[in-house]
Amino acid sequence: YEGTIRRFFSSKGAFKEAHLRMADVPDSSDLVFSNPAPPSPGVARPSDGTQPQPNDFPIVRTHNVYSLPGIPKYFLKSLEVLETKLATQVRFYARKLYLDVPEIDVTDTVERIATRHCERDVQIGLYPYVDRSDYSTLVTVESTNPAAVDTAVAELLEKLPNRCILAVEDGSDLKSPGSSTLSESRRATVRGDPGFNEGFRVM
Repeated sequence: YEGTIRRFFSSKGAFKEAHLRMADVPDSSDLVFSNPAPPSPGVARPSDGTQPQPNDFPIVRTHNVYSLPGIPKYFLKSLEVLETKLATQVRFYARKLYLDVPEIDVTDTVERIATRHCERDVQIGLYPYVDRSDYSTLVTVESTNPAAVDTAVAELLEKLPNRCILAVEDGSDLKSPGSSTLSESRRATVRGDPGFNEGFRVM
């Protein structure tokens, strides 16, 4: 790793001994590069056996944890590299339920349902919102199996107090609804079928 750091900064005429602090990484780490070239001796190799170009800033990977550089330019480049390397063709399906009660009021119910459906490869998340006037809690339901999402959402609709469910939407992001308040059309989707989010997800 020291050789990699020396090569990168030397290629820019900016190497200083202090840069070698970045080479202090766990022994189990390896390096991920965006511009692999044929391997050469005497330098750290990534796990795929290739060797980077001199101007390629590495990402440190320790098992399944990635350490990204703090410099904004290299950080953004690292995100692009990871998106390419980690993307899969696994399709996720997801829905969101908006509730008008505090998270604590539904935690036990949601946790029981989440535990049951975990065996079916369904992930259920519960998120409180304290700065919204139109809803207080968001529940997300995600799986690679659309039928499993359907079943979990159906149980949530059955077990949660009907008065607290404002709307059901497709998608798994934690963004707020498009409008500042939940419209009557959104409220009407509670017993309807808003469909699935069929986009690809980076895993």
